[in-house]
Amino acid sequence: MIASRTLLSSVAMLFGLVVPERVSAQDMKPLDITGEANYYAFWPGTWYRLVDGKADMTATSFTITKSVNDAVLREEWRMVVDSTVVHAIALRAWDKISNRWGYTWVSDNGLYQVWDGRKVGNDWFIERPFEIAGQKFLSRQSWVPAGPDRVVRTGERSFDNGMTWQPRFREDYVRVNQSPAAADSSTAAITAVVQRYLDAQRTGNGDLIRAVFHPAARVDFLQADTLGSISREAFAQRFSGRTGSDGPSVFRLLSIDLSGNAAVAKVELNGARGRVVDFLTLMKLRDGWSVVAKATDFTPAAP
Repeated sequence: MIASRTLLSSVAMLFGLVVPERVSAQDMKPLDITGEANYYAFWPGTWYRLVDGKADMTATSFTITKSVNDAVLREEWRMVVDSTVVHAIALRAWDKISNRWGYTWVSDNGLYQVWDGRKVGNDWFIERPFEIAGQKFLSRQSWVPAGPDRVVRTGERSFDNGMTWQPRFREDYVRVNQSPAAADSSTAAITAVVQRYLDAQRTGNGDLIRAVFHPAARVDFLQADTLGSISREAFAQRFSGRTGSDGPSVFRLLSIDLSGNAAVAKVELNGARGRVVDFLTLMKLRDGWSVVAKATDFTPAAP
């Protein structure tokens, strides 16, 4: 054994090698979150798309929270395209080795995408190649601050490997939680539950009712001055076979009244048949917030 060590030392000296006692392949120094690593400091919070100057609770929204450090952001997407709603989770993170932002995005309909960060002028974009129906192109998006609690999201495509770009969309967003800490609050969590209920009403997807209503939840209503009550499953089955066009056309979260682990959310649904106001009672259980009861008031449309 001693001879083997002596031989190893001799070989190392012969080739001018220095063999450290402990080798680490990772940079273990703390991250300095300054400069470009601080670019997305504006991003944490819950953002709703601005439509006609108002936050649209039924359109695409993002909830952003800080993760393992201030330069790693966890994003919860609720993306609305026509009547289709897609939920997704993404990580946006600064890599101190390459000095750029990276982006990974996964959706509930089975999509997995990794985007590269690119700085264009003063702003950061995410960019990746696509091939759809035999057509190859580059896609890029940006989220650029446009004043207090305002962000502009843009999307572009390039068919000449980034030489020129064609605009796809430009969307304005407003932050409804005024501080990053509020994104982690119960109000934000309740809002997410209510949004899924609104998605069920929008799309006619009964599985969304099963996802946000507790199995023991009751749905109460008045019919001819008589109190009626049905189970979660009976309520969810009412959505079976219904398309989004069969239901309400206007959806609004009017208010949330919160006290500890209990809350009541007031929701308005408007359609050709009339106006519905739902009062959703929610409780914070071990797995998070769930709707435990729903009471409904219905006002028929004028003949």
